[in-house]
Amino acid sequence: MFVILAEKPSVATGIAAMLGEIELPNGEILKTDHMTNPKYDRLIKGARKDGYFKGKKHIVTYAFGHLLTLREPDEVNPSLKSWKMETLPFHIENIPLKITGGATYANNKKQLDTLKKLCNDPKTEKIIVATDAGREGEHIFRTIYNYIRCKKPFERMWIKDQTEDGLRKAYLDRKSGKAYDNLASAAKSRAEADYLVGMNITRAMTIRFGGYKNVLSIGRVQTPTLAILVQRELEILNFKPENYWTLTVTFEAKKGTYESAWFKERNGEKQERFKTEHEGNVILQKVQGKPGTITSLSTKEEKEGNPKLFDLTELQRTAGKIFGYSASNTLKYAQALYDEHKLITYPRTASRYIASGTGKTVTTRLQALQSIYPFAQKALQNNWVMAKTFIDDSKTTDHEAILPTAKTPHLEKLSPEEKHVYELIVKRFVAAFFPPCIWEITNVVTIVEGETFAANGKTVKQIGWREVEGTPNAKILPLVSRQETVNGKDAKLMAKQTQPPKRYDSTELVKAMANAGKFVEDQDAKDILKEVEGIGTVATRAGIIDELKKRGYVKEEKKLLRPTPEKGMALFEVLPVEILKSPQMTAEWEMKLGEIEQGKRSYQQFMKEMQAVIQTMVSQVQTSAGVKLNSGERKQTAAKPGLSTKKIKPGVSGGRKELGICPACKKGKILEYEKAYGCSEYQSGCKFAIWKNAIEKFGKKKITLTEAKQLIAKGQTAKKVKLHSNAKNKDFEAYIALEKERLTLKFS
Repeated sequence: MFVILAEKPSVATGIAAMLGEIELPNGEILKTDHMTNPKYDRLIKGARKDGYFKGKKHIVTYAFGHLLTLREPDEVNPSLKSWKMETLPFHIENIPLKITGGATYANNKKQLDTLKKLCNDPKTEKIIVATDAGREGEHIFRTIYNYIRCKKPFERMWIKDQTEDGLRKAYLDRKSGKAYDNLASAAKSRAEADYLVGMNITRAMTIRFGGYKNVLSIGRVQTPTLAILVQRELEILNFKPENYWTLTVTFEAKKGTYESAWFKERNGEKQERFKTEHEGNVILQKVQGKPGTITSLSTKEEKEGNPKLFDLTELQRTAGKIFGYSASNTLKYAQALYDEHKLITYPRTASRYIASGTGKTVTTRLQALQSIYPFAQKALQNNWVMAKTFIDDSKTTDHEAILPTAKTPHLEKLSPEEKHVYELIVKRFVAAFFPPCIWEITNVVTIVEGETFAANGKTVKQIGWREVEGTPNAKILPLVSRQETVNGKDAKLMAKQTQPPKRYDSTELVKAMANAGKFVEDQDAKDILKEVEGIGTVATRAGIIDELKKRGYVKEEKKLLRPTPEKGMALFEVLPVEILKSPQMTAEWEMKLGEIEQGKRSYQQFMKEMQAVIQTMVSQVQTSAGVKLNSGERKQTAAKPGLSTKKIKPGVSGGRKELGICPACKKGKILEYEKAYGCSEYQSGCKFAIWKNAIEKFGKKKITLTEAKQLIAKGQTAKKVKLHSNAKNKDFEAYIALEKERLTLKFS
């Protein structure tokens, strides 16, 4: 028996369908087209109810992404529980693992137990690795393999596309797992180095410059991201506006009027503004009311190519621009479309291309949309095919661009936000079948008393893909001819002022993180950062921004991000380790990690180098000048992260009120903290919590102690609570319910 281990349940389902040997509860054999047919959803879930699919020759199972994480320093060495400068720097190689905690702890543990049983079963001949084709996918498998102490041989499926043909090809072309040992070493090196830098420098900075309730969190990706915001804030604070003036004249031709702007070409440069009002007034008086002559008239066609398919970053930017959604919310809506509704492919992707195998399925996907979207129907009726520029095996990473699946959508089942994001993805996909948009560009130069004025017109000649995604307003010029005399009707000199750069919103910051190379000077570093697509990953960037807000480094004001003066800006005044403020560190690491992948450098060499680097960083913090960012010495506390250490009146469990047994880990007790009801086993990895302000957006400021007890004991409140919908501007009543360790609302 072979055990195939995928990274996610959806990929496992696809592999099981490709094998053609998995029996559904109704006796049918699981096939690929069942995955897009809603009537099979229950049967597919039934076939993998125990965490795997069982066939004649294969068992197909899965992880839930990262089931494991690195243990806390004090879990490895108890002497590190207290944060003291004399214990720094500490260095740990081969850091032990633990099950990822929080609300998912129980599910993660259950699945790991399943994987341990399956992989170590005497009947299992070998493991076939089907995690994502990349460094992190390899890391996910190796951590599981080592944690469950598996010794079985393993082979690797390198999945480039998740179509049936693509999965079959990956299965048939699999290689020995040893071929990917260097990739695994690079992944392990990156994870442990990130951990050690973050843990050591966070402790050093907190002891030196932080204080009680003022942890100064530092990270390879988090801190340079904050630096981008700090740098922009400094640019805004130091900006000195400059006045300038522009001059326009409205001309009356035989067949209409048009407005032109003054310009002058001087030494190959185009001047379009005046530095002083006097300069502008001189020209204004010269041309006011005077006739002009059209001396230049040119018309050309300009082809506007179809936009690339969405990766997550571009989807976040577009949803932010059109609907005002934050990067993290866009990811949440896209994830629901993928996980719950199965309407789109995997959203956490950095690729804007699809593989050739997926290219063979695009017509089927288009057919699933035609009953709801007329543009899809039009593409099919015209027998249009997707342009070849979108299909490129060399440009697909471990995931492809975001596409709609072949499942017919039921839009009434989507929330308004999910529908908006889904339709963005559908439109971008359908637009890839349409012809290019062709514009007709007209440029007119008019001369008055020796002064030149330019006017531009832009009209659509062939609407092409713009019919799907919309067309900006055309600027139409009247029909004019060269050497035509026109009358100057209205001349205006307008005073203007240069503007400071704009603050980032979350979607633009995500884009800046992806293009982090522009923030470094070294060309080699720029090239490396371009190759690895910046700092962070598409899956983590929105979360990093949320962490910056949560930790008090950044505030969001009218959807714009601003570093807080007291912590975000102040941190950069005292942080002495310059490389931590820059993406340069990521570039240097990636160069070395690339050498590990090529076998030119070992894990041991890299970690020894990191030990020296961290020693230098800690020394820089220890000896640096500066004042604490708040008063008072920091006191180490065992309070749950994110929860206040403020004392509560004496009662049970060390002064905290007890609500019941934790529904996540089944071991800890749910206790009342200042801001949440959380699990007493948080130090063992359980992060289950019911935040008191969890449904504040519905007008309920606080979940009461009584309601929280009911949620823990019964899964929902005993009575409906009065709430308010801002979207519909009306009051309503609903039960607060706890489903899969998450809060939701029920109406009956």
